Amino acid sequence: MLVAFASLLAALAAPVPAVSTPAATGDVAVYDAAYFAGGQLSTALDLVQRVPGFTVDTGEGVRGYAGSAGNVLIDGQRTTSKADSLREALQRIPAASVARVEIIRGGAPGIDMQGRTVLANLVLKSAPRTDVNLVSVGRFLGDRRGLASGRFELEHRDGQLSFNLSVVLYQYPPDDPGKGHATLTARPGGPVLSRTAVKVEAGDTGASFRTGVQAPWRGGIGHVNLALDYDTFRENEDDRVTDLTQGGTLRTDSANQQDRNRKGELGADYAFGLGHGVVAKLVALQALGTESFGARNVLQGSLGRYRQLTRTGESIGRVELNWKPSAAFSLEGGGEAVFNFLQSSSLYAQDGVPIPLPSANIRVEEQRFEGFAVASWRVRPTLQLEAGGRIESSSLTQSGDSTQTASFSFPKPRVALTWTPNPVDQLRLTWERVVGQLNFADFATSANLVSGQVNGGNANLEPQREWRTELAYERKVFGKGSAAVTLRHADIQQVLDVIPVQGVDAPGNIGNGVRDTALVALTLPLGGLGLGGGQFKADLSWIHSQVTDPTTHTRRAISGDKPFTATLSLTNDAPRLKSSWEIDVNALGRTPTWRIEEVRRTDVKPQVDLIWIYRPRPRQTVQLQLSNALSRERRRTRTDWAGPRNVAPVLFQEQFAVTGPPVAMIRFRLGL
Repeated sequence: MLVAFASLLAALAAPVPAVSTPAATGDVAVYDAAYFAGGQLSTALDLVQRVPGFTVDTGEGVRGYAGSAGNVLIDGQRTTSKADSLREALQRIPAASVARVEIIRGGAPGIDMQGRTVLANLVLKSAPRTDVNLVSVGRFLGDRRGLASGRFELEHRDGQLSFNLSVVLYQYPPDDPGKGHATLTARPGGPVLSRTAVKVEAGDTGASFRTGVQAPWRGGIGHVNLALDYDTFRENEDDRVTDLTQGGTLRTDSANQQDRNRKGELGADYAFGLGHGVVAKLVALQALGTESFGARNVLQGSLGRYRQLTRTGESIGRVELNWKPSAAFSLEGGGEAVFNFLQSSSLYAQDGVPIPLPSANIRVEEQRFEGFAVASWRVRPTLQLEAGGRIESSSLTQSGDSTQTASFSFPKPRVALTWTPNPVDQLRLTWERVVGQLNFADFATSANLVSGQVNGGNANLEPQREWRTELAYERKVFGKGSAAVTLRHADIQQVLDVIPVQGVDAPGNIGNGVRDTALVALTLPLGGLGLGGGQFKADLSWIHSQVTDPTTHTRRAISGDKPFTATLSLTNDAPRLKSSWEIDVNALGRTPTWRIEEVRRTDVKPQVDLIWIYRPRPRQTVQLQLSNALSRERRRTRTDWAGPRNVAPVLFQEQFAVTGPPVAMIRFRLGL
């Protein structure tokens, strides 16, 4: 039946003039199939992860269309869907369907860099091809639990005609389950008030459906995508507390919560030529979602309950025009109109007594318009200039517990200059204004009773904006290697952090701040060390930020900024054994958070994953993986004050630590 269906699609494909995809020229590195030979690579995601000096970024996940793009294009185009993550889309494309991977650094005429300095472009083979894959995954946790997932994938491609279908049923382990302990002291280094044995359990189950069609029509190419998601996350914490203030009395505290999400998205786009080198693209997208959240906790015999129902929607219409009069120059312009809404109702009660929270019942609507124009000019063979800007105008209307209207308008200029003096060196300079998208969830009340935090909503939020300057230097080393250093400075206005709203912590703007970031990306081939198919990749990040604390009026870092993070990967191919192995290390470091009466610092020890891949046949893959092989520990230091931190004494300090168990996984991928 699948073969018959594929034949029917192929019969419907009529030869039509293709809408031209901008040809990659200049600062473009091409990695063809020969480069990846010997690696046991099954999907397009595997390919781009092997490219020197490139790290997949799935996008910011923001509202609207323009700002949510990842850094990988497929045949020169981004995917229409926002619900379908870039990683999922790349995992559905077999590696055998990819003709080559192009890495575009700095920009090239006719290619929309989407505000990024580096993009990957997957060029797919045009030969007729039908792929059917079955993927089964079994996970075995250190606490003797087992989890199973399965995936069915179908893709047919014949030139401009393609069809894909994916159905996934999954059970995922949480990031930080396990057992541990907590110690409560009267003050830092003071007498112990209680000792607690902690047990945290969590799990994520759900299903997703994806389908998409690409077909030629009236001289252009159209796409239609449909995505459906159903997900349920559960978390439970049980604490056995020895209360030393009560002579060592033993009690049991507990907290549990469930978050259920249902989402649907329908998107379409149509690209067509207008003549004289002008290509137009129309985009339409509609997304709807419902989230049902419930939580309860028992602390010292007191029962807390929290319930919240949230409905969201997003409607997007977009027009793009691209004119490329010559190989050295292109001009792109267009506009985007977006309508968003969020409606949330929540109830919080302690021992049956309702506790009022700001913006517990609220509806927020946004109408936003954006116009843009970007010019890309190859001034000379070694010099590329991209300049342009966007103008954003939006209005927010709130009803319910808060009734008000706000309007914003922001120009967002951008200039990027790329100098490539020789085949191995490149220097990139970017200056731009970045305006963040408001998270609608911040307008409404939220709670996490497992971590013990309740946040009020804030009706007076403004977008965070920053003037950003970035300088990047990249050099090709050791043939297949690269080294890149990026320095970024941002002057931030209206920093989003935490402020008091009606006596409750809530997201809010706390004034101006600065953030300096240093990034190092390193890819080294390891042939000189006896690992012929070996590769070492490292992505390092340092962040130093400063803002004035709204409570103490002293300078501190911005909440959530991690001073240092690192991702390390060591891979090696063994073609004779039809195998490859990989060692990954992910170090998240420390995350500080400042609240009005509390300061938290979370430290996560490095996680080590061990991976072995075996391909007995070209379309069969067996993967064995041991995640969290060293049982990483997550620590949290929490200091609470009896009132605002600038005037009240310290109430207590908690030292909390949980060690997560290893997770063994076996994955089978079978191509039919």
